[in-house]
Amino acid sequence: MKKTVTLIFNVIFALICAAAIALYFVQPVWRLDVKAHISKEQLQKMMGSSEGDIELAGDGADIALSIEMDSITVLACVTRWDAESAADALLDENIDAIADSIAGCFREIAKNTVIQTTANTIKTEVKDSVKDFLASSGSSETTDEEVDNFLNRAGVTDTYIEEKTTEIVNNIYENSSTVDEVADTVLATVEDVFADLKASGVEELDGIELTEENRQSVREAVIDVVNEYADENGIVDPEAFVDGMLLELMQSLNNGTVEGAPEGTPSSPEEAPEETPSVPEEAPSAPEAETAAYVAAAAETQEDSSEAIKQEIRTYITDLLTNGDPAPVTYLPYAFLAIGVLLALSVLSWVYLFIKTVCKCFMQNKYVKVKLPVIFGWLPFLFLMLLPNILLGVAFGALTGILPALSALAGSACFSSGMFAAIGAAALVVLWIPYRIVCKPKAVTE
Repeated sequence: MKKTVTLIFNVIFALICAAAIALYFVQPVWRLDVKAHISKEQLQKMMGSSEGDIELAGDGADIALSIEMDSITVLACVTRWDAESAADALLDENIDAIADSIAGCFREIAKNTVIQTTANTIKTEVKDSVKDFLASSGSSETTDEEVDNFLNRAGVTDTYIEEKTTEIVNNIYENSSTVDEVADTVLATVEDVFADLKASGVEELDGIELTEENRQSVREAVIDVVNEYADENGIVDPEAFVDGMLLELMQSLNNGTVEGAPEGTPSSPEEAPEETPSVPEEAPSAPEAETAAYVAAAAETQEDSSEAIKQEIRTYITDLLTNGDPAPVTYLPYAFLAIGVLLALSVLSWVYLFIKTVCKCFMQNKYVKVKLPVIFGWLPFLFLMLLPNILLGVAFGALTGILPALSALAGSACFSSGMFAAIGAAALVVLWIPYRIVCKPKAVTE
């Protein structure tokens, strides 16, 4: 009976060991998650926006970036012991995620900005048209507050207009629309709004119609807004606009022409693309603009832009790592070595217990000691996750005071696959208590 119970415990121990080992190679051995808030003013400055240019929506943007190392990368860098190779390996593993996070942040800003500016345009044109109608009806001069009251009574609220605008913008993102097509869509929406006003039963708005002059005003206002996001062929593609803007921003950072950018080695002409890729010069005219050939060409162009952005971001980060005396990159091999030692101690302790447990299952004395993983198995969790997070939590406020550049950080945290090994070590401790009481042979001394 005792041997059967011991065997069951040994199988459980072996499964815990196997899980701890496997998770070191499935999850990153170390990851740093950073969240930062970029204010609206900083975004305007970074994007080169000024009065008369695009007015960004919201109060700024939150961006989340992660830098991680997996076990294979750590071991490879330790064996090479080369600073540049270590930097390249680190960038190879993270550049896609970093570029996607940055581009995704700016694309979200652009989409919200398109929604806000288009909604504001519709609101302004609707209010002006209502004022014109009331004036033509012989009413005294109507204030904005009175117009808002009429619209609210008719059910045409700001939320109603924003919902309509969101539908329009979503359609722009899903289809390749020309500037004129977008203007026609918005005009149709405004006509729907006026139909709702006419059918609302509000006495002051009885008989209201959208005049030809109002229609022309709406079209001109919408064209003025969406032209900011159109290419040279008149195709509205906000994502391509953002990619071009982001590529230009990164090129400016690499050449040190953005105010507040860290000084770095300017990227050489060979490293940066000479110009932002653009869609084919001859785009099909509407309604042929949505043909499969044009969509394929636009997708290929966006892929080229994304690769160019990644290259610029890579150049920028490489400059940060390689500049200075000593350059930060010189410490990378030592960082990889420290992580590699912790990883080796932990993995080997788990491997040792796994092999010992499996072998003991076929021996007369099946009892095993689990001290090694309990002592060494959770070291990566301790030094790569637990202590760094404690230090970040305690020292973050002080560091922000010393280094104002860190004030944009909204938070940071470290993660390590060693967390799962720590959970396994805790499970061993919990299971060891009944295991020792029930399964320990009397002849075995601790």
